Amino acid sequence: MTSPALKNTFKGLCGIARAIFKSLPSAEASDQTKSGWIMRAAGILGHIEELLPGLQGRPGFGRAIAEVDTWRITLEIFKASNAIAVGNVDELFSDEMNNIPERSGRHP
Repeated sequence: MTSPALKNTFKGLCGIARAIFKSLPSAEASDQTKSGWIMRAAGILGHIEELLPGLQGRPGFGRAIAEVDTWRITLEIFKASNAIAVGNVDELFSDEMNNIPERSGRHP
């Protein structure tokens, strides 16, 4: 990715992340709302982190990278304080395969 494209992509993702982190669910929010927020926040941070190696050490990105670090910490604190919501997400990815029906037929 060229330097201007990298910068523009990073700026766009940071704009999305800023909106997500400004809409942090309240303590009274449902587990479903909290789980959805966690998935969105983790997803956007994953995309941002893919770009960070190309931005490290470049002038003009220090403040933005510091904000990304703050978002990471915010996400981890939110996940830790909302273990039920995180559990609802994590159980979707457990290795247990109990009661999962076999699929038949051709797969596209």
